[in-house]
Amino acid sequence: MKPLLLFAVLACVSQSSSPQTPSHKQEDTLKSSYLNEKIEKVEDTPLVYNNFKKTIQLSIKNKDYKSLGEAYVGLAKWHEDKTALHSSIIYSQKGIDVFQKHNLLKPLTNTYLLFSTIINGVGNYEKSKI
Repeated sequence: MKPLLLFAVLACVSQSSSPQTPSHKQEDTLKSSYLNEKIEKVEDTPLVYNNFKKTIQLSIKNKDYKSLGEAYVGLAKWHEDKTALHSSIIYSQKGIDVFQKHNLLKPLTNTYLLFSTIINGVGNYEKSKI
């Protein structure tokens, strides 16, 4: 009788302490939140770099100046992520030149903000003032 009573008490305690949601949902939530926080997305950076270079070539060929400027800005960000700030400055200036020449104001403004951030990263604070 005592083992049966002990089993009933343990069953009630374990039932009341179990989560209210089904266990597979809770497990999925835990897995997804853990994966989102701990695992970084791995990119093939040489492929990304080559895609920017191809975009530049095609944009020049097709005279698509908005895409050309965006490709230069993308390369500037790519170099900034790799801490090659001087290369990032060069590509952001190329983007600025394209946007200015073709009067594309919104991307020009965003590129100036990026340029200012990169210049600050180099430590040239006077030049970063727009």
